[in-house]
Amino acid sequence: MAHFQAGYNMTPRGPLCNIPDYTRARQQWVADAIQDLRGRKDDEGNPAQCTAGAGPAHCDIAACQHHAAIWFCNDNTSPSSTSCNTIADYAQVIYDKCSYKWHKGKHWTQGQLFDAGSGPGGSGGWGNVVVGYHKC
Repeated sequence: MAHFQAGYNMTPRGPLCNIPDYTRARQQWVADAIQDLRGRKDDEGNPAQCTAGAGPAHCDIAACQHHAAIWFCNDNTSPSSTSCNTIADYAQVIYDKCSYKWHKGKHWTQGQLFDAGSGPGGSGGWGNVVVGYHKC
């Protein structure tokens, strides 16, 4: 399983806002999903790991609150994992850069951010994060 480790080049690419095939989610719901990811701990009290199945283009829901999901997507051919805090950090960038007022004056968020790092052996990093609407 590919793992995020200190020393990766963590320069993200994006975010891309208003990506096809995903709907906008209310900004507060996204904030709640980010908070959920940040609060996860393993049995020893350390930050939990999030995983995504083997790709390419495989996405698993890392967090879902109300009607907002944060997907952990993997373009590698083997399963990938990284800290749930890292997924939350990437979702926060999307929240900060891809939020705007839309329908009925509500604030909405939707977008995608890629890990541009290179892991051990020259792999393409751990994947990418998508934020958008989903019935939880």
